Amino acid sequence: MQQLFVRYLQNCKLPAGYREIGPLTSEEIVKAQHRLIMSAQNLCFGEEIEALKSDKPIPMGSKLQPLNPILDTDGILRCDGRLKYECIACETRYPIILPKTQHITKLIIKNAHQLALHSGTNYVLSQLSGKYWILSEREAIRGWERECNECKRRNAKPVQPKMAPLPKYRLGGSLRAFTHISVDFGGPIITVQGRGRARVKRYLCLFTCLEVRAVHLEMTWSLHTESFLNAFFSNGIKKRYARKRVI
Repeated sequence: MQQLFVRYLQNCKLPAGYREIGPLTSEEIVKAQHRLIMSAQNLCFGEEIEALKSDKPIPMGSKLQPLNPILDTDGILRCDGRLKYECIACETRYPIILPKTQHITKLIIKNAHQLALHSGTNYVLSQLSGKYWILSEREAIRGWERECNECKRRNAKPVQPKMAPLPKYRLGGSLRAFTHISVDFGGPIITVQGRGRARVKRYLCLFTCLEVRAVHLEMTWSLHTESFLNAFFSNGIKKRYARKRVI
């Protein structure tokens, strides 16, 4: 929308035959972005910009004092670092200073966050640091991550279900083990039998006491009823615990 508005203002100053018509060019998009950045900088760093235009030192206590700010030919506030003689892009040597609270900063972070496929804070910061210097950049990036719906879905934690009350047969009964039991099967377990190393399936029959949570294991040859009854009556379980309730 800003790019269209800039073109409209330019076309109003030109005769009908010299007006720009058609899709926006990359130069128009860059110029519109610079206009928005300059507007945000003038709003937040007005005193510093006026001091630099007058060749005066920036005010003491300013947040920009450690950054050694400068103004480029377009009037954009940039950070002057120690990479002045490095053979890299000019925008990397002199990154644009952006305030944390302005809307244009949020849009730039949003675009870098989406291009990075919703990656972490450090990766998005590395993509932005090649062109911009955002004050409190980690806080600004994390602030947008908290607003991103895709990140909310990815980082959402499942709701812990509420556990039902214990059944009556688990409470107030006898303290004698295996008075009331539950039965379950596990497996199959592949075993090796004999010298020929024949591989056969075996299953595990699990008896659990419903009151003291004691566990008794028996091996069964199959899942048939006969195998379960052999495991149930083995080792005198039925004789020792005559009163059983199987769940």
